Amino acid sequence: MPKAKSGTALLENARVQEFLQTVRSQCRKCNVKFVLAPSEFVGGRADGEQLLGFFWEPSLHRRQSGELRVATRNIPVSEWIVTLAHEYAHFLQWFRDDPLYNCASYLELETATEREAFEILRRFKIPIDFEVARRKSKAYIAKVKREEKEGI
Repeated sequence: MPKAKSGTALLENARVQEFLQTVRSQCRKCNVKFVLAPSEFVGGRADGEQLLGFFWEPSLHRRQSGELRVATRNIPVSEWIVTLAHEYAHFLQWFRDDPLYNCASYLELETATEREAFEILRRFKIPIDFEVARRKSKAYIAKVKREEKEGI
């Protein structure tokens, strides 16, 4: 496993650049705007939770483009790159018409998406600390599980 990098070194890493170019290119081909937003959040949920990233599929019948957006301001590259992989996994689920993308269980969708995000990061050989990312992923899934149980 490659050693984790941080900051500018990680952003300048050839594998990270290849990943960014792949996402940018595939989004462009599918009428999805790709944005690395210079903000701390990219939106919020009805319950007030701030979002670090999102994917909205394009609406073909209304001729509206989609969007894949990830917040980057004051967020280490090693963290927002994981968020990007997660949102890119949603993009891929949508693109391949994965039934999971429209499933009733948000927990099931997010658990599978987290798994796929890690597969993407490994496939591109992104040099991050996978143990730290895995702990944050487990905490996120535990939160989604609590929310689903509470009906949020």
